[in-house]
Amino acid sequence: MMNPRLTIEPAMYDALTFKPTCDDRSVVRYSAVGGTITAATPPRLVAEITSPSFVDYDLLSDFFLTFRSFLPTSHVLAMLIARLRWALAKDDEIGMVVRVRTFVAMRHWILNYFLDDFVVDYELRLLFCELLNDFVDEIM
Repeated sequence: MMNPRLTIEPAMYDALTFKPTCDDRSVVRYSAVGGTITAATPPRLVAEITSPSFVDYDLLSDFFLTFRSFLPTSHVLAMLIARLRWALAKDDEIGMVVRVRTFVAMRHWILNYFLDDFVVDYELRLLFCELLNDFVDEIM
């Protein structure tokens, strides 16, 4: 389960996106064979599935298939919106790539798990609309 004292904010992605801090053993562990992620904090997983370096569609699919066992849906949504805000603040190619990949992650979630997460949870739908509207208001 995620640390309840963790504040979900865009700035947290600075350390979770760039080497060497994104590879710190306190946030991610890699397999000795193949170098795939074997364990990571939830924010580090979100940083990975929206990485500016590469797209791992298997990890993206696995994350959205399994996150409910260790993370509330509202936290996932908050982390994705924070990642979008982080990317928008970066006025460079990295920011542009992360914006697109965050959109791809959100789209994957909505297209594949809308019935599982959004239809059954009015509060999540409301939070999604509020966070997205707040985000749009900030950029306008």
